[in-house]
Amino acid sequence: MATIITGIIWWGGALAVVISLLILAIVWYEPRMMLHHYPAGIRKRITPMDKRERRLALASAFVSLPLAVGVPIIAALTLRLASVEAFILAFGISIFIQLVDLVLIDWLLFCTVTPSFMVIPGTEGAPEYKDYRHHAVGFLKGLPLAVFTGLLAAAATAISGG
Repeated sequence: MATIITGIIWWGGALAVVISLLILAIVWYEPRMMLHHYPAGIRKRITPMDKRERRLALASAFVSLPLAVGVPIIAALTLRLASVEAFILAFGISIFIQLVDLVLIDWLLFCTVTPSFMVIPGTEGAPEYKDYRHHAVGFLKGLPLAVFTGLLAAAATAISGG
């Protein structure tokens, strides 16, 4: 069990830093690329994403999703865990990442500080930027991805003979 907890902390911490920096870079470059993560009240105040923005958002998903799912699986294979342990590790890493995103990026940065680079032009001062509940619900919606990642890690270790 100590291996799993240590793995969650180290692999999850490293991956949380990478994904957090990726998210911040995306929002810094073009906050509308993350429009689907913004509260509905903000999305209603602006025009929908154009073709370029949708293409960029898709490209960012092609980078972040394989990281978020693949690294926990690689961690489980690297640590040579049994399937149940691999599930717990990968699920734990995914939850760790999601908690960092929720607490540090969503609640602290987005809701509390609300730096100008996160504010979409035309929505300045919108009360939805302080909607902590929206982000908590988003965290809960991410739980199936953590379960899916855990199941993939368990399957990968079973196939590899772990």
